[in-house]
Amino acid sequence: MTLNDLHIILELLKDCEHPSCSIFAHKLAKSMDVSDDTLKVLMDKPKETKKDELSTDEEKISFLIRLVRFLKSEVGAHQEDIKICQEIARKIGFEEGVIAELFLHVYSDPANILNEDSISFKVRQYRMA
Repeated sequence: MTLNDLHIILELLKDCEHPSCSIFAHKLAKSMDVSDDTLKVLMDKPKETKKDELSTDEEKISFLIRLVRFLKSEVGAHQEDIKICQEIARKIGFEEGVIAELFLHVYSDPANILNEDSISFKVRQYRMA
């Protein structure tokens, strides 16, 4: 995950009032060595334009792959975190089931990913109409 990805996640979760969203954001930031003070600034004023950087399906799929890979390797796949990822997927135009599909095919080590074209094809089936 990149700092840009964190900005996108914060923007997508800015309306979330559930405490687990804030916990999720803090876990992501901590694993990326982002201080609590910096995270607070980012959460209070997310960059509105970041989400627009996910304009194509390929960009969205790559983002979701990075999110799942990160979750599996850095944060751990807790049920609450998975639900937040499902919400993020929904907000960028995919059905919640896309996260389960990605969990089947994406490994924590970037070198151990199945054919990305194959994953992309499977993920596109979860695109909301």
